[in-house]
Amino acid sequence: KNGVLKEETWYENGKQDGDLVSMDYKSYYDNGQIDATGRMVNDVKDGLWKWYYKNGVLKEETWYENGKQDGNSVPQDQVGDYAEGGIIFQINEDGTGLVSALEDLGSFAWGCNGTSISGADEQSIGTGYQNTLDVVAGCNDSNTAAFVSLNAKIEGYTDWYLPSKDELVEMYNTIGNGGPEGNIGGFSNYYYWSSSEYNNNNAWFVNFNNGNTSFNYKILAIRVRVIRAF
Repeated sequence: KNGVLKEETWYENGKQDGDLVSMDYKSYYDNGQIDATGRMVNDVKDGLWKWYYKNGVLKEETWYENGKQDGNSVPQDQVGDYAEGGIIFQINEDGTGLVSALEDLGSFAWGCNGTSISGADEQSIGTGYQNTLDVVAGCNDSNTAAFVSLNAKIEGYTDWYLPSKDELVEMYNTIGNGGPEGNIGGFSNYYYWSSSEYNNNNAWFVNFNNGNTSFNYKILAIRVRVIRAF
């Protein structure tokens, strides 16, 4: 009644030919966005099928023939892929995520030892960028880990920043020594600064040899690996 195709059948000389029943299929998320779309022929998948994230971003494509996968599926970005200027280490449900540069910038001090930086104490995933901005705005020391991160230009991208503590942990657990494929991110077995301040004299770091987290003096020069969001 609403104009949506319900059924198709082939005929030859007035007789049904092969009982072929073809129909379009769509499923939806509770927010109204399409979850999956494709064609069913005789109650099995046939042709191109697509799956989407809740925000409408394409997640995966797969071809089917008579209910069987025909060739390889074509997934969108996955953890460990080289894309967006580096290597992906985190993906959200909506297809956005985080990517790590492929190389360290070097070793730098965190900076501003003895000074508390307002707003730079967040640790969770998604807070590293604001931490970095707060450090650069509140610290006059030159050539700090946050400063060189914010000013990095890598693979044509200029929106890099120093990861938060939990973002660093995620890097270790996905593309570092703690990841399923090992250290595909090419990290040193050493400490890496986060953008998360601990107190006036210390900031958080992650040991990429074993994944342990702790804090250390801001005056120390340790490794820096930048990330960006996509």
